[in-house]
Amino acid sequence: MNSLEFWPAELSDSGNYSVTHSNGKQNFTIQKWTLNVLERNKSSCFNKNHLTTEIKNAGTGHSLKCSDLSVNENDSITWYKDCKTFENETERELDFKTLTVQHSGIYTCKILINHEGKTYHSTNTIKLVVEEDAPEAVTLEIVGHDEEIETEIGKEEILNCTGFLGYYMREDASLYWLINQTFPEKCADIPENEPSICEEEFKKLQLGNKFYVTRLLRIKKVTEEDMHHNFTCMLQADERTQIKIVKLKKGNTRDLPVHIFTTGMVLAVLFPCVAVAVVIVSVMFRVDLVLFYRNVCRRDDTVGDGKEYDAFVSYLKDCVSPTEEEREFALNILPMTLEENFGYKLCIFERDVSPGGESKMILQENVSENQPKLIKKIILALCWILALFVSGAEVREITLPGCSRVQPQISYRAISDEEFVLQCALPDKDATHIYNNTLLKQHEVKWFWRQKDNEPLKPVKESSNPAFQGDALWFKPVRDSASGVYICMIREKIPCLKIVLEVQTKEAAKCSGYDTNTLPLLAGIGNSITCPGTKCYNHIKKPDVKWYKDGRQIKHSKSRQSLKLKHNEIYLNPTYDNDAGMYVCDYTLYDNNINWTMRTAVTIEVIAKNTIHPPNFLYPNGVVILEAELGKPLELKCCVQFGFERVSQVTVTWRRNNKENINENLIQETRVYPKGLKGHTVLHVVKLKEVTERDLRSNFTCFAKNLVGNATAVIQLKRKQRVFLLYVLCSAISTLFALLLCTAFIYQHWIEIVLMYRSYLVHNETAGDGKEFDAFVSYAKLDASESDSTLISEEKFALEFLPDMLENKYGYKLCILERDILPGGAYTDEVVTAIKQSRRVIIILSPAYVSGPSIFELQAAVNCALEDKKIKLVLIKFQAFQEPETLPPVVKKALRILPVVTWKSSIYAAPNKKFWKYMHYYMPVKTTKMLGNCSLKGFFQRLLSLVYR
Repeated sequence: MNSLEFWPAELSDSGNYSVTHSNGKQNFTIQKWTLNVLERNKSSCFNKNHLTTEIKNAGTGHSLKCSDLSVNENDSITWYKDCKTFENETERELDFKTLTVQHSGIYTCKILINHEGKTYHSTNTIKLVVEEDAPEAVTLEIVGHDEEIETEIGKEEILNCTGFLGYYMREDASLYWLINQTFPEKCADIPENEPSICEEEFKKLQLGNKFYVTRLLRIKKVTEEDMHHNFTCMLQADERTQIKIVKLKKGNTRDLPVHIFTTGMVLAVLFPCVAVAVVIVSVMFRVDLVLFYRNVCRRDDTVGDGKEYDAFVSYLKDCVSPTEEEREFALNILPMTLEENFGYKLCIFERDVSPGGESKMILQENVSENQPKLIKKIILALCWILALFVSGAEVREITLPGCSRVQPQISYRAISDEEFVLQCALPDKDATHIYNNTLLKQHEVKWFWRQKDNEPLKPVKESSNPAFQGDALWFKPVRDSASGVYICMIREKIPCLKIVLEVQTKEAAKCSGYDTNTLPLLAGIGNSITCPGTKCYNHIKKPDVKWYKDGRQIKHSKSRQSLKLKHNEIYLNPTYDNDAGMYVCDYTLYDNNINWTMRTAVTIEVIAKNTIHPPNFLYPNGVVILEAELGKPLELKCCVQFGFERVSQVTVTWRRNNKENINENLIQETRVYPKGLKGHTVLHVVKLKEVTERDLRSNFTCFAKNLVGNATAVIQLKRKQRVFLLYVLCSAISTLFALLLCTAFIYQHWIEIVLMYRSYLVHNETAGDGKEFDAFVSYAKLDASESDSTLISEEKFALEFLPDMLENKYGYKLCILERDILPGGAYTDEVVTAIKQSRRVIIILSPAYVSGPSIFELQAAVNCALEDKKIKLVLIKFQAFQEPETLPPVVKKALRILPVVTWKSSIYAAPNKKFWKYMHYYMPVKTTKMLGNCSLKGFFQRLLSLVYR
């Protein structure tokens, strides 16, 4: 027989029952029960202690079930409400289609059972509480009111119509669209075959205890006719009809806020300007930027390359020029700059390399320098091999000097299969800790162990059991085989501490009623904690118990009046969340002439009452519509709050159209926020790799469930319109316009930009070139009768205007043959010598110049420029002329390819006009009087003058 029956149950039948199975050698307990027989209340039809409570919301459907006791068909069942017969109900389940507040009450189910000719009855009582969370009277309605939607011609629109049915699903409910009192076509499964306006399938939704129906009307492209249509949504149920009318109208749609568009335009204009400016600055200062980068990085490329010199200087030694400029530059100027200023080491053959075996000596020095390094590497390798050999050696026997004769200082007893802790600390009656997890690293603890006295000591190896924590050794749990002698040592604190541990089973320790070592306590009420070890050794008298929580001794404290120590128990009234933790209790036990410390542990878990509420959605709440862009990834988040459950079996998942499709693999992630007595929050995310047309037509349902019930929330996707093409075109045009503007500005003011660069980042190219003049001026010498008095003559221009501007204003030094060369020498030699001593040659072209004897100076200048690359020619077209056929070919070619600056009239004598800017541009780069001021204020003044000129 597999059951124990009581016909009838008496009060004396209360007690603990168990089923024991025996195999002939040993008995096994299969299952245990506790039977509590309650006395019948003669003044009522139920006993208050035999009562279950169910809390439900008004408007929902529910059923009450009678006792699970099996009944025959002939057994009589009667339902009572508040001890009065309820509507002659005789079924086993009492069904309520829609709960109201009036249904609240105490329902008792009474079953009459016939057994062996006698009649017995079994009762089951349920207290039903109906809360007014939902309205009792439900009005059928369409969510939202009549509306006008702003749209554009050619834009896609999805019209949504959702109807609220109440707190149960009405099977006769229907929801449909009408377009000017005509029915639209149904949407096809293939988007390409769908009509321009179609109606999607009818869908039913349940959100918590509320029921909805929804249907979408899809308009692929809005037309002019659609602006004049009435789109009517009809909801019909229980012979009632609700109507919602939607109209389309043209509107000033703004895809982007004004401030965002304005900011984008400003950035679109500024970005090209900044980019062009950065490129120009980088090109102009590329050498300075590279040197700055080297200085910041401080990378030394010379370390470890085995080279002695940074550079070898090669120069002409056999054919020395009369001025010895090249030799002076190689032996003096280069070493002074590169060695003294920049710290480089140069190799100059005449200075640093002596004839003979110098190369051999350098090689020997390198070998002698590398020998100590090689010896160091060999020694390090040998030490490494020796360390590996020593670390791999096994210690076969451990002897601890000074510990062999030490008597055990502490003796502990423990109960098998329970948690236990040993502390490496000398006995102290006033000690307030039994372990310290914050022990400093320098106080390294070493543990040794042997099971019997004649066995050698073995080191206790760290593992999960036993585990090292600070100055303690934790057994989780302790086994019978852990008995023995333990020796611990703490460097600089405890040289040798011997501890005896004896582990006994519960039977050997004569334990009775020894419960599990984990005790749950209900928060907010009074609870007590009993030391498990006091339930053992009942034949021995026990002194007071010392309690420890998380290693610290528990004492009476004024700050915690609710905690009391009485009769070796801890009383907590009330119990708080922070009372959870590991509690250890010690008491002294005198047995077999040995003072034992009996130590047991109990883990306290503070819990709360299990929640009576289903999951609560923080987001989404009800039906939420999100905008999504086709082809883009999207994350749908579901945040659910769960009440406290000791055995938590919560479920949160996403479903498409409220169906669980095992063939569809939705990427879902779950994050649980910290749990507490008030419950926890779950964030569940589903990731769509790319939004498709199917996603836009789907309802994504977040389903949450706990032990009380379940709840759902829905997210619908709506197509997100992309940025208007006009904005894109405006951005592109603005960017192109800004680039063109910057290019035109640079092209128009290129000369000024170069001159500004020269003035503020001067590198004087005239220093050390050995030339005396900045420019040689060549012009046609005319008689007074040949000159035109109405215009400036060539001679006056060469002798007055040019020196006045280039010498007095810009600080250059000109060579004018009649003014600066003493007479007496040969004309041709003096011209060639003057040209070679000049950096530029200024040729003032006119009809008299190209057809007169002065053309020789141009031919000589071209020949000198071909020999000396530092000499450059600048042609000034003073008057229009035609080239004579008799000009040498070299001169003709020079007139075609050399830069020409045109002089128009005398009004160009002003220093800020274009002619003089070009002349300044073609002159050598040097520090001049006019450009000496390099202040920041002067820079911006010149920049503004360039813009507004």
